[in-house]
Amino acid sequence: MMVIHQYHSYWNHNTAYFSWISRHLSDTKQRVLDVGCGDGSLALYLAKQGHTVVGLDSFAPCILRAEESAKEQKNLRFYHSYFENFVADERFDAVVFVASLHHMDMSAAIQKAISLLKPNGQLLIVGLAKPATIMDWLIEAGRVIPVKLSRFKHHMLSSEAIGLPVLYDYPSMKAVRQLLKAELKGAKLKQGLYCRYLLSWRKNRD
Repeated sequence: MMVIHQYHSYWNHNTAYFSWISRHLSDTKQRVLDVGCGDGSLALYLAKQGHTVVGLDSFAPCILRAEESAKEQKNLRFYHSYFENFVADERFDAVVFVASLHHMDMSAAIQKAISLLKPNGQLLIVGLAKPATIMDWLIEAGRVIPVKLSRFKHHMLSSEAIGLPVLYDYPSMKAVRQLLKAELKGAKLKQGLYCRYLLSWRKNRD
């Protein structure tokens, strides 16, 4: 198998954005919550960079696999729990969702994430959304060739292939934009490849 990064051994449409998340975290070591952590690849990637990471997933086999892959990593913990039931002992510098927010009540999950952030903390989302406008569809059409090339170059291993839960019932970009307008004023949003959008938002200081 082709090694894409020293902290994870496969590439897919989610791992492609791990570096985007890392760039948003400062050089100062952060306390990070990875919501819907899957097999723990992102959590381990960030922990290896020195951040203190908590990984959370509602699917027990994911947590078992994550714990096995990161058992030597002291600054990383995993919990088997639904996000709505999760109780944190302290707040976080960053809360991260990678292809997991659409598995939840998005508005409720965003509000909970905000409550778990420290003042000046960041919410970082790699989300899935369907095109909603003509411009959205034109953007997606223009990305067909880059997507196919990147899949070929990196020998993509899908989430299904590694046994992670997948939900293809995801919202439209219109719904995402409406949610941002209502819940996350000032958020930065851009469309990525692979039907992904990238969102960053910083909480005001209390």
